[in-house]
Parts: sequence; structure tokens; C-alpha cells
Amino acid sequence: MKLNEKCLVLGIGNELRGDDGIGLYLVREMEKVFPAGYGRFREAGAWGMDLVHEVAEYENVFLIDGIEAEDQPIGTLFEWDANTITESTSVPSLHSHGLSLPGIINLGLKLGLKMPDQFRVFAVAIPFCRDFTQGLSRRLKNRFHELAARLKSRIEEACH
Repeated sequence: MKLNEKCLVLGIGNELRGDDGIGLYLVREMEKVFPAGYGRFREAGAWGMDLVHEVAEYENVFLIDGIEAEDQPIGTLFEWDANTITESTSVPSLHSHGLSLPGIINLGLKLGLKMPDQFRVFAVAIPFCRDFTQGLSRRLKNRFHELAARLKSRIEEACH
């Protein structure tokens, strides 16, 4: 299966909080590297109730975000199946933008919406972001092209 209109690649983040914008930068890069018509590429500032309707009706969703994982090197790429994450799953800072992933999926189901068959989360380890600053840190900029290539490869693998 190739990315198509039933696939959504969604970047989450805040460009005004430095490295927290990594999801937005990576989704823009994915839009450049995948040919036109290979899916929808969207940006969101937070995970919340709006995300329920954003992901509904897509067969495949690939969510990209930054997470504060203090015990991991900056730029480490994590991957999870959102359909297997529960409220008690140990996932660093995965609910920091509002509603948790299980909350999003459960709310969508309760509303009678068709939730994605495949819902993958790609999270990049970032430092704690407390200041307002634009652009990525030097450490994350140095890893950006590697992260984008790995992300593209994982999305392609997941769709075959």
C-alpha cells in the first residue's frame, strides 16, 4: 500500500518553543519528499479534542512529535503503535499537548467515528523546552536530515 488520501502524516509542535517544533519541521520535509498525491500532510499545535476529528476516517495515521526524554540522547527516534498504548503505558511526555492518545482513540470510538486501522507515533527526543525561541537547536539541526530519512523509510515500510 502506498500513501494516498486515506493516509495522514500529522506533525505536532510549537515553533515558538524551539525544538518542540520538530514535528512541524519534519512533516513539512515529508511533504517535500513524498510525491504529490501520496497522502495528506497536516500540522497541529497540540493534541486535544480537535485531533479526534483530524485523524478520523483515515486508514493510516503517522503522527510526528517531539518528546522530552531526559534519559535518551537528543534526536533519538521512538516509534509506537498508538492502538496499543494504554493510559498506563510508560511513554515519556506523550500527553503533554492535551488529551492522551488512548483518550483520542476512545473518544473517537465513543462518538461513532471510524478511527485509523494503523496509527503510528514517531517521537523525537528533545530537551526540556522552557524558553520561547524559534528554530531548532544546533544538536537537532545536525540530526534533522538523518531523522527525515529514517522517518520516510519507516512510513514507506509501514505502508507496504
